[in-house]
Amino acid sequence: MIKVIHAESMLCDGKLAVRYVYSDGKERIRVGGQPAFRNSNPGNMAYSPYIRTLGAIGKDENGRAIFPDWATGEKAMQRLLKEGMYRSMNIRKTIEAWAPKNNNNTEAYIRDVVKSSGLPETAVIGKMSDPEFKRFRDAMKKHEDSTPGYDLMDLGKPGQDDWFRIDYKKTDGKLPDKDFNSYAPNKIERYGKSFLLQPPPPKTVSILSGIHLPLKGVPNDRKSKASPPSSATNSKTPSHSHSGETLERHGDQVYRIEGDGKTRGSFNSP
Repeated sequence: MIKVIHAESMLCDGKLAVRYVYSDGKERIRVGGQPAFRNSNPGNMAYSPYIRTLGAIGKDENGRAIFPDWATGEKAMQRLLKEGMYRSMNIRKTIEAWAPKNNNNTEAYIRDVVKSSGLPETAVIGKMSDPEFKRFRDAMKKHEDSTPGYDLMDLGKPGQDDWFRIDYKKTDGKLPDKDFNSYAPNKIERYGKSFLLQPPPPKTVSILSGIHLPLKGVPNDRKSKASPPSSATNSKTPSHSHSGETLERHGDQVYRIEGDGKTRGSFNSP
């Protein structure tokens, strides 16, 4: 079964992009559009060891998680909201934690979700019915915005590059314009041009998706589309104890994170 084995943030001809490498050596490059689209991450969840257990395989230039495909990102968002620390929070507390005021217009986010979902800000996530939770999650996805750009896809035979450009068109009028689920491939044509892949401009920010983690590092330089994948520079997590260890709680599970950002095990703590 062919699957994505590597993903990294970069610039494609000067535009923000994410490069996905498949197990058969083929590549897909998601160019432009919103970060949620490029990263297959409908909730713009931040990368962390815990988010990696939900399927993330990399992170973008701002520390947002990159998932191998849209379906995996959707499932990760649902699990994080329903099984993680948010399950006991109401809508207001969830949005305040998900999109903290230091980097977001949190109040506008809350108003948008309440209006779109039709639920009060006091509604507790873990007590929502399935239809209510879907409305809540869809409202968050709409606010996070996954408007697409386009894909460059290598469809050539083994050992040959044959790139195609895939554009997207909105096909579902019932879903918001900012939800990638409302789009489908519209135009697929051979891309006969060469293109340049480079690292994105470095940034250091703290983006919350249940975890406060200042993330540093950008992918190694990619000078051409034929270059092999390599791991991004390791992120560093600030030390919160004399041993350099950080603890992350998600529901009843607590993850032990060392100073190098790697998971060193977990334990149950109701």
